[in-house]
Amino acid sequence: MPTPFRDPDYRAQVRAARADPEYHNRQLAFLRDYLERVTQIIKPLADFRYSSLYALVLDQGQPFLGAPRPKGLRKMTNRLCFQNAVYLVMDDKSLRYFEGFAVSSSGIPCEHAWVVRPDGTAIDPTWYDPDLAVYLGIEIPWAFVGQRISRQHRFGVLVNDWLHGYAVLRTGRFELDERRNGD
Repeated sequence: MPTPFRDPDYRAQVRAARADPEYHNRQLAFLRDYLERVTQIIKPLADFRYSSLYALVLDQGQPFLGAPRPKGLRKMTNRLCFQNAVYLVMDDKSLRYFEGFAVSSSGIPCEHAWVVRPDGTAIDPTWYDPDLAVYLGIEIPWAFVGQRISRQHRFGVLVNDWLHGYAVLRTGRFELDERRNGD
């Protein structure tokens, strides 16, 4: 199966997007509109601060524009964005871990994870053309990420909140559980 980055038509679209100064603004507006529309059709739940991950990210999310992958950082495995972002933070503690939604050069919004440098630059190790992506997400404290991974044995905090009784959606906060792993 051919990869999209080798397709001449795709490459032409990428060049056009990179030359368009309003590209990122349109993509970010599209992402926000998508999240708002989905939020409108999800009914609020009793005792939940947020009805969905979409509502949480709309309320608390920070926007980021894509940037080229830093020199020396190779593209990591497709479809493993949560794991890829965790591995980057494990290698460099100055990076901050984010989860939320993003739109890549494909134009399709999806749940995603990335890291942010101290200067505020988003780094996406997973997607082919990270400079064409836009992100809206929430910084998740590193201690919370570590606790969730050790308890649920899978990557992704927000997408796996259901494993913890929707604790984040109920409160809107990332509170460490003081119980030990075996309790």
